[in-house]
Amino acid sequence: MKLRDLRFGRGDVAASWPPQFAGPYGRGDTFPVGEVGTLTGVEPATSPRGVTVRIAYEGRTCSGIMTWNGEAPSVERVVEVLGRHVGEALRGLGDLELD
Repeated sequence: MKLRDLRFGRGDVAASWPPQFAGPYGRGDTFPVGEVGTLTGVEPATSPRGVTVRIAYEGRTCSGIMTWNGEAPSVERVVEVLGRHVGEALRGLGDLELD
């Protein structure tokens, strides 16, 4: 299973990757949407259960929480796989294999 195949919501209708990012915004700032920015960190999130993903985007730090339906893959596995790519561009990370 690839990272981009993870789904959440009733009926598995929404993609988990990439998460919706939030952070400090000012007038004229653009929002990070999609696989943009550079991965700066990943860690388990407890509420909701999932993975916190931090990125650098246009000089700002933003974060989002990935959640998905089901128990597999484990949070630890997603953190392990993404953690190997800290410092890399997000573009293409959705193709990472989790199995």
